[in-house]
Amino acid sequence: MVKVHAGGSTTAVRALSGISLDIARGAYVAIVGESGSGKTTLMHLLGGLDRPTSGSVIIDGLDIGSASRAQLKRLRASRIGFVFQGSTSSRRSMRSKMWCCRRATPGSIPSGHVNARSGC
Repeated sequence: MVKVHAGGSTTAVRALSGISLDIARGAYVAIVGESGSGKTTLMHLLGGLDRPTSGSVIIDGLDIGSASRAQLKRLRASRIGFVFQGSTSSRRSMRSKMWCCRRATPGSIPSGHVNARSGC
């Protein structure tokens, strides 16, 4: 997959050039890396918030590059969850943030993985 960011500069930035990624169904993934390494671009592509310039992003059989806005909206509502750093009180643990996600979308996180209770 490749995403070219043209922006206002004279040099286009080729983010994620040559990357290949396969994430198993039900896997938990943390995206980490140095500043400018493509983490945000990858998250935007995986979440259907952006489309690849070339290559493909396939999630649960849906090609993000050719999916309609309605299809992407349904995908985000039913299959994809983000827990952003600082998205809730910074004092909350990641476990409690995941518990909030699980409550919002029953069945999305297996109950054995999260057992913290929080006031969300």
